[in-house]
Amino acid sequence: MAELDLWLETAVFEPIEQAVAKGDAKNCIVATDANDARASFSNFGGLVTIAAPSVNIFSLKRNTNQYTSVSRTSMACPHVAGFGGSAVAKQ
Repeated sequence: MAELDLWLETAVFEPIEQAVAKGDAKNCIVATDANDARASFSNFGGLVTIAAPSVNIFSLKRNTNQYTSVSRTSMACPHVAGFGGSAVAKQ
């Protein structure tokens, strides 16, 4: 739990460092599939802090009112943001 607390503190007070997609990042957010396995397209690092769903996530198609199924690492962002916000609110 101490690692998670440190991650939350870093994410709140040093958000620019968390935006590193490749390279020497402090934390790693891993994309997962429906079985909680690392998605084939997910990057990973030495310190995996949190994993979030990123495969077959329903999202709106660009410039339409239709839903589509999307598999991208960016689909993890709302899940991680929601978790982080919830965890910070409980502190």
